[in-house]
Amino acid sequence: MRGYRNVASAAGDVHDLRRLIRETMRPGSKILHLSAAQPAGNLLEMLREDGFMTQRQCVYEAVEARPQDLDWIAGKLALIEAIMIHSPRAGRHVASWLRQQIPCWKGKVVCISAAAAAAFEGLPGARTVVAARPNEADLMAVLNGST
Repeated sequence: MRGYRNVASAAGDVHDLRRLIRETMRPGSKILHLSAAQPAGNLLEMLREDGFMTQRQCVYEAVEARPQDLDWIAGKLALIEAIMIHSPRAGRHVASWLRQQIPCWKGKVVCISAAAAAAFEGLPGARTVVAARPNEADLMAVLNGST
């Protein structure tokens, strides 16, 4: 048999993950955090404060598209009904680009978290909606209008 004996999920929220670790592991435990080159939250520092021994290993890097790489879609924004945002960093990047292209775009911005949605505050015309929990299933439910 392959796989894991025990699996738990914090559904994408760093504070919920911290709470889950504190509730299920003993302080002093060693934790390896496989993360992005630039993690969104500082999980390791929080866990060290809780008495855990932590180490981080970068396993991927997010690279933002250059504004000119998005030129092909700029002329089609009026045809786009929704934009999906998976992270605060992506939210900042896309919101900045949208403000330059069509400051009053009238679509829906579907965000995985309130932090991801923050960059769209004050963007006239756009309607921002946030998933109930920061996970793919809730994000897709909001996109499909079933919540």
